Amino acid sequence: MKIEKLILENIRSYDDETLEFPEGTILVHGPNGAGKTSLLMGIFGGLYTSKIGSVGNNSFNIAELIRRGEDSGRIELTFEVAGSTYTLEWNIYRGNRGSQVTLESDALDSTETKVEDARDRIEELLGMDKDDFASSVYVKQGEINRLFQ
Repeated sequence: MKIEKLILENIRSYDDETLEFPEGTILVHGPNGAGKTSLLMGIFGGLYTSKIGSVGNNSFNIAELIRRGEDSGRIELTFEVAGSTYTLEWNIYRGNRGSQVTLESDALDSTETKVEDARDRIEELLGMDKDDFASSVYVKQGEINRLFQ
């Protein structure tokens, strides 16, 4: 999988941010509170929709991604798998209003608009569930040294 673009609207520290990811390895760095974890949580939340438990040391549900003082947030994630491009849009709402998801691609027979169907399709496309994905892309704080021993 290659992540091509991430749009975050009212997601944690991001008011309205669009990030395009170049080819190759990407290093995200910055001081505490700069939004590094918010980016990872946006990608994770975008892919695995409401089936979130924890990523690294961070436990959260999808509604907790919404920026303080806002009633809704939006994650749009464009990614490529096996030469096909997919766009997943996730509109998140506080309170009792149900959230909405859309997964689109020319490679799909139809657009997925049910949370469970979109999540199942993502797991099928990536060949991993949320726990496998989190373990493969997220190094817990203080554990990076274990990679180099």
